[in-house]
Amino acid sequence: MTEQKEITELDEELLPEFIRLFHDYRISLGLHSVPIAEEKFLRKRFYDGDFHVILASVMFNSGIIEYTEYAGFAILYPFYSTIQLKKIWLLNDIFVEKKYRHQGIGTMLLETCINISEKTESCGIVLETLIESFGAKKLVEKRGLVKDNYTYAYYREHK
Repeated sequence: MTEQKEITELDEELLPEFIRLFHDYRISLGLHSVPIAEEKFLRKRFYDGDFHVILASVMFNSGIIEYTEYAGFAILYPFYSTIQLKKIWLLNDIFVEKKYRHQGIGTMLLETCINISEKTESCGIVLETLIESFGAKKLVEKRGLVKDNYTYAYYREHK
């Protein structure tokens, strides 16, 4: 059996696969299952053009059967730097299904995000990750992202 990995931009036809992956992602983070709210949120972002989503797929071919499984995604949100007068991309979410980890898919997703950032002439790409997310930190540092030692991040959650 042969397999081929591919990166695809999200389109309307792939929304159900993306919604399924997004649900799995939230569950992997220990969040409660809210499929209707997740779908509503993602469809609104998609149709309003609020984000840029890329999907990773693995295509299998046994010579008899050919099929594709979607293995992960990355979501980029644009925002802007008034200091640099350019767009910055926020890599808000990157996820690879557990059975496809350590196969280069996370690297493919991240490299595609970096390429999008460069092609759009932005001033850079920003990623926040949980402190205990050692795999994510290792992945992004290997690809040239560096820890910001110049600013503090602050957050206030609204109840």
